[in-house]
Amino acid sequence: MVNADKAQPSDSTVMQWPIELLRGIAALMVVFAHYWGLAGVKAGLFVYFITGVDLFFVISGYVFAPYFFGKTLHPQSFFIKRFFRIYPLYACSLLIYVFLKFSTSQEAKYLVTHLFLLYTTESREIAFYYNQAYWSLPVEIEFYLFLPALAYIARLKGGLFVMVAFALVLHCVIAFFSPTDMRMANNFLAFSVHLPGLLIEFLLGVIAWQISRNELTARARFLMIFAGAALWVIAAWVFSFYFARGGDNAVMENDVLRGNIGLFAALAFMPIVAALGRFGQRAPPWLRIVSVWLGNLSFGIYLFHNAAPQILNLCGVIAPPVVFAALCIILTFLIAQVLYVWVENPSRNYGRAVAS
Repeated sequence: MVNADKAQPSDSTVMQWPIELLRGIAALMVVFAHYWGLAGVKAGLFVYFITGVDLFFVISGYVFAPYFFGKTLHPQSFFIKRFFRIYPLYACSLLIYVFLKFSTSQEAKYLVTHLFLLYTTESREIAFYYNQAYWSLPVEIEFYLFLPALAYIARLKGGLFVMVAFALVLHCVIAFFSPTDMRMANNFLAFSVHLPGLLIEFLLGVIAWQISRNELTARARFLMIFAGAALWVIAAWVFSFYFARGGDNAVMENDVLRGNIGLFAALAFMPIVAALGRFGQRAPPWLRIVSVWLGNLSFGIYLFHNAAPQILNLCGVIAPPVVFAALCIILTFLIAQVLYVWVENPSRNYGRAVAS
């Protein structure tokens, strides 16, 4: 969901395509997590694909990790670039979802709350009213806002270790005291979708960046990727088992799983990101091209994939479930590509120009 700002000038070519590939994979995971029902297939491990959001968080921590280790941060320039990277495309997507509400004779409520990205401070219903995927944007912005302070603390002696330990303990407390029923909202449930509950996932990305600075052998990279993938599959199997028994509430009733689903996924993604983050030019040109393309479209895919089924339904498209899901994917990519050319890339370049 964020642009891969270059860690160091000399690293720009080396780190670009692997991070863009991971960003594209994260977006596609979220799409599959929401589309398995449309395709008429059993949920299975597809349910756990929702943790593509957590991969986004780890990537964000990785991309901005250099600021934790001495890279100069100019807050004004940084915030300007972040605003024009995120908000114009988000505002465009909000207009589309508002139009879809009107087109189905539904009320376009909570507009002010959504314009200021405050929807996750009120209720689950408000946060999901237009687009379920919107929930992750406020915590990303919170990470950006607190980045100067986090980077300062990390540069103190033992600062990063203390911060990671504190973030982990804070997450565990919030997860433990979250309600066992998703319908029973409390302050701890609200904290779980904001920086207090999710900071540890961003910091795991910072650790992944630190690990990737080492000269990793091919064997080490393979073992890290294998270990991360194995952990993810195990967590996915456990989650899908409980989810099949009773949905989100069955997961929330388990003291180990409650509030920790994203953390387990982030722990699995950390070694994978570390192993692939500086994979460099060891790939055919077509893979680098496809990776950058997917990364460029990832934010649009994430924002608009929940609009695609509504648009097709509005147009009266009727097709078998698998075909309908495939059409939704094609439409999602088409919308993301068009708006990347017309909105996202121009606004990002404008932000960079203003910031410089």
